[in-house]
Amino acid sequence: MNVMFTELKEFVLPKWEELPLKRMYGEEICTFVNQLMAPLHNEKIHLTPTMIQNYLKWNLLPPIKGRKYEREHLAWCICITLYKRILPIKDVAKGITLQQNFMNVAEAYDCLAEFINQGFRTMFNSLANNDGQIVLPNLPANVQYVSLALSAQTFVFQCFLDYIVQSGGVEAGGLLTSTLAKVE
Repeated sequence: MNVMFTELKEFVLPKWEELPLKRMYGEEICTFVNQLMAPLHNEKIHLTPTMIQNYLKWNLLPPIKGRKYEREHLAWCICITLYKRILPIKDVAKGITLQQNFMNVAEAYDCLAEFINQGFRTMFNSLANNDGQIVLPNLPANVQYVSLALSAQTFVFQCFLDYIVQSGGVEAGGLLTSTLAKVE
């Protein structure tokens, strides 16, 4: 099994409480987000200080106090970085605004992280059954969570599709081997 597959299998978004509480400069936010996203092996999933400045200008992020960002900014930067992979930035902004009508940033972040983590677990556990079929995740969600559930699943599917294409196909990517173990 290749390194890219192993790293993708180990990808987990941290919960809100696991995000650093300390205030960070923009470069530190970028380093954190980029290291978090590194197992996805996709140059389209990254963050730069210029992007953060643009997100502030476009009101995708709340205003900062001073020169350092808080946990809330970090969570939104993670979400925006993920969402940008599947939505145009103007739709990311609309989605964030709509989600804020239902819940605060900590709850929204935790829900998205859980949906993404569950989506990856379901896909990998389906592959571990080694019966030649992949069971697509079934994530029931009530109305206030539906956009998070749909975007999370779209992101997971996009990551798997990227992996299959980059590795040269399902067989070349190791998705049909019996060496897969279930993910807890």
